[in-house]
Amino acid sequence: MDRQAMQSEYDAGTIGKQALGKLRRLKLQDILNSILELSGSDAAGWLDKKKSRIDRSKLAIAVGLRVKPDNLRQSFKSDIEAAEFKLRQLNVIINDPKTNKQIGDENVSRFLCFINERLANDGYEWPVNNKKRLYHKKIWSFFLDQPIEDIKSAPTFFSRNATVKEKLIDIDLMIVKNEVKTICYASETALDEMQETMTSAAISKLRQQVKEVREQLVGEREERKRLESENHALQIELEQYKARDKAMQSSSIAGLKVAGAH
Repeated sequence: MDRQAMQSEYDAGTIGKQALGKLRRLKLQDILNSILELSGSDAAGWLDKKKSRIDRSKLAIAVGLRVKPDNLRQSFKSDIEAAEFKLRQLNVIINDPKTNKQIGDENVSRFLCFINERLANDGYEWPVNNKKRLYHKKIWSFFLDQPIEDIKSAPTFFSRNATVKEKLIDIDLMIVKNEVKTICYASETALDEMQETMTSAAISKLRQQVKEVREQLVGEREERKRLESENHALQIELEQYKARDKAMQSSSIAGLKVAGAH
């Protein structure tokens, strides 16, 4: 499908997820290319306050197509970082980008603010899984303002960051005690579990196949070494027979010469 057709489907509200992703990437590439063609001062206008990277919020607004800054961070990271690399070479970006730890700390801080805002709202309905606990994947999709179909899993800081972990446990207790309103996503979580089980089974099967192929290759290498060694021994034995036969033939010819002389 060409770009015009995808845009038409978007305008009509019938575009699929895969086509929407392609259309977003095309629009993003156009914008990134135009930024790289700007003068240094104009290109710097696209950077964040610290002048260390392209501002994702500005990009999201320019791209449109219902894309959010977090969509750009997750789905188009390599495209944006490639443009940022070129901007560093052009001395447009001169400050060091944030470390992974700084970005992680900011994500934790923003997520906790998101949770606290909703805890302050007595009418907020918390997404619940089929085990009557907070549906982590769903609350994360709400935070990102992104369809859950685009979310592979909740972030690792849900279980690794002590503050976030404790906050989520508190919400679970509120849910159990019926102290907060909830909305059930039992069927969705059951489907998630099924998909995870199928994925795990597929991975296990592939790992077993890889193991078997490796063992087969090792066996073939060992067999090849054995055959090469056997072939080498046979070649030596053959050469020995040839040398012995040649010696015998020489001895016979000499005997015939002697007999002819008599």
